[in-house]
Amino acid sequence: MSFFRAYLYKKYLFNMVESSGDAQKKFSTLKLRVVSALVAAVCIIGAYALFGKYGLIIAGSVAALLSQREIARMLLGIDKRYSNLFLFFSVSTYLMMVYLPNIALHIFVFGLLLSLLSSFVILRTEVSIERIYLVLNRIVVCHLYTVLLPFFAVGLIHFERGDRWFALLIITVFAGDISAYFGGSQFGKNKLWPTVSPKKTWEGAVAGLVGSVILGSLTYWYLLGKGSSYGISSHQGSLSDSSAPQSAAVETVRGLGTELDAVGASMGGDHLSLLVVLLFLIAASVSAQMGDFFESTIKRHVGVKDSGSLMPGHGGILDRIDGILFGAPIIYFLAMLS
Repeated sequence: MSFFRAYLYKKYLFNMVESSGDAQKKFSTLKLRVVSALVAAVCIIGAYALFGKYGLIIAGSVAALLSQREIARMLLGIDKRYSNLFLFFSVSTYLMMVYLPNIALHIFVFGLLLSLLSSFVILRTEVSIERIYLVLNRIVVCHLYTVLLPFFAVGLIHFERGDRWFALLIITVFAGDISAYFGGSQFGKNKLWPTVSPKKTWEGAVAGLVGSVILGSLTYWYLLGKGSSYGISSHQGSLSDSSAPQSAAVETVRGLGTELDAVGASMGGDHLSLLVVLLFLIAASVSAQMGDFFESTIKRHVGVKDSGSLMPGHGGILDRIDGILFGAPIIYFLAMLS
């Protein structure tokens, strides 16, 4: 009997010590993530306080350019010629898009084509058709992921009250990240996509969606909808600012927004406007979570744990903004409707 008691004592004592060690490790990692995120937040807020909207554009552009460096290292690091070629065209294309937002899409297409055409000069020396196909595909993915998507985030700032639209994007995505982290830690049991991200669970995804929608709705009401029908019916966020991107597509979307408002009025007021906002926030949250899976897929494919090491506790810039990149087009479209 004494032997059995000693066995149980050792077994449970070992489990308690092991659990305590895991808890301390998780807490230490969480602390590091919080400190790192706070430093980044202070930098962004400081840039905004000093330079206004231009400070946000600079901060967003720095993140975009660093993400281009990380994606080039991961996907095009097989040959420095490819990564250097991509970085030359990605940096120049992105900066021109930010400087000339009215024709940003045209600039992107032109820059992507130039990048592909230039890569043919190097690819002529390749003997493997599989490698040629791989490089061309990765160049396209790199441009879409770290040139076009970041522009949607930074492009929000060009709108009237663009700083508030940018804040809505950041808060909606980060609220989802935080809610998913704690929801998954406390209640996560059913794996969502173990092949790509073994730690993600359905419970965490639902918690992230709820957190995004709740905090995103409050942020939208407070920053963009105060004194109006959630900022849509009144068109207070219209693209009347001369710096906002104007195009035929914008006019088409604004016309659609007017029709939606008319339908909403005929149905009895502002309920459709609220529904539109909620639907966009749900779409932004789901898209942001897909962005996390997209980056995880890339990292697993190339065999790396993090995209970089610039942000302790998080990894690289892409590890932190992957959700923002995928959520940005949704919020951008909502801003166009407004």
